[in-house]
Amino acid sequence: VTIFNLDDILGESGASSLQALPVLPQAPPWLTHVGQAYRFKVVESADITRTIAFHYLEREAPKGYEQTLVIYYLAQDGLSGGLNDATEWQRLPTYLDTDENLAAAHMPRNQAHGQGIYALMATLEMPAVQPGWNLLGYPIPQARPVSNALASLAGAYTAVYQHDATVAPEWRLYDPAIISEHPLYAHVINDLETLAPNQVYWLHATATITPYLSVDVGNVMAGSLAAEADALPPATLFGPFDSANVITPTVGMTLTAYVQDVACGQGELYLLENQWVYKIQVTAAVQKNGCGVLGDTVQLVADGFNMAESIMWDNRRAQFQPITLTNTPATSHTDQAPTGPNADNSDNPPP
Repeated sequence: VTIFNLDDILGESGASSLQALPVLPQAPPWLTHVGQAYRFKVVESADITRTIAFHYLEREAPKGYEQTLVIYYLAQDGLSGGLNDATEWQRLPTYLDTDENLAAAHMPRNQAHGQGIYALMATLEMPAVQPGWNLLGYPIPQARPVSNALASLAGAYTAVYQHDATVAPEWRLYDPAIISEHPLYAHVINDLETLAPNQVYWLHATATITPYLSVDVGNVMAGSLAAEADALPPATLFGPFDSANVITPTVGMTLTAYVQDVACGQGELYLLENQWVYKIQVTAAVQKNGCGVLGDTVQLVADGFNMAESIMWDNRRAQFQPITLTNTPATSHTDQAPTGPNADNSDNPPP
């Protein structure tokens, strides 16, 4: 690695030490360290415009991902016993010349005078997602648990769906809040466990943010994104089910969701730790005409009886909603219920 003084190209860099690190401090899981990392310290009051240049070996870069190399910086002012040290790595605008195996970046002119740790990292930068629903491709040739694959988006998304019309249920969900808020239901609600190579997913983001994916150690696999995501995700409802002694519940008993007169999904009952619970997915209007849009009222029916609760259709995350059966017979509906969970054969594209 080389440090240049841009104020005086022949002058001193103002460094008091440049130390190669045998161990890199904890880095986010979406960053893959390449080569050697360095801790940089300056002489007192050395306020200089500098660049840092890494010369790396081609074999050190993850095969197929050399073009993703970027310099990252972790600020450390060397004072206060580390109390003022940063905890988050900062991505630096990087000049990359893969022919010369060279990566260079301006060193920050901050309160720490650019002191800290510099490392060359590989990570795959994806197009930024916007608040609301986004289609997110997963081009990494290695399946990973959803929370691990999307670690760079932690706290900035509420739901991830995969759509596959060839299976039932055709929508699989991962809701990151379920594990902590409703752990009893986690294995029932979060049936999307991994992101798979060359698939596309619906992701509901809460902020504009750029996803970064951890690169694979092997070659980039050829292939295009799958075309399963041909409809907007459903609303997923779950929670305790109280039969109120109107019926005798059984495992697998069917619930049907109606939006006005249209059957928009079927779910079922589960017995979890001696408690009756349910899960149902309610189809979006773009997938079946007359079904849910944000704010629509959903009526649930079991064994010919209505639930006491009316629920608002909302697909931005899984909804925890306890329900209680009434002895009021359900209204006769002209639309037939789907034949399976969230069943529908529509190929309508998203709006």
